[in-house]
Amino acid sequence: LSQVEESLDLTKLNDWLNEMEDTSVSVQVPRFRVEDTFTLKEELRAMGLTDLFSSEKASLPGILEDGSDTLFISDAYHKAFLEVNEEGSEAAAATAVVAVGRSFNFNRESFVANRPFLLLIRESTINTMLFTGRVADPCNQ
Repeated sequence: LSQVEESLDLTKLNDWLNEMEDTSVSVQVPRFRVEDTFTLKEELRAMGLTDLFSSEKASLPGILEDGSDTLFISDAYHKAFLEVNEEGSEAAAATAVVAVGRSFNFNRESFVANRPFLLLIRESTINTMLFTGRVADPCNQ
């Protein structure tokens, strides 16, 4: 899995996605939750939002009750999570429902996630990656 992660780039991912075709597959995944929190301060500074993080240069008038303009941003954080369980899945603040049929076609392809795997959630109409994650030990979730 680590070799796949290290070698995975946008070109390879797009090649894989372009080779995919629609098919009916029985999928078995364990309950799991992946989450991460990271700071955005340096990325925002690199995008040009430097004054916002400066106690001398930030200008955020009208926010403080006393009318002073002494407020500045010390840091910015992003937290994302994905939880999958018997009731469906929840990613960040979006919820999806998984429908389960009453009968099973035994001739259908089957995928059982009983070893480490990567997961990707992509919005296909605009080809945008919304979430990526890794489940290192699916049997111990």
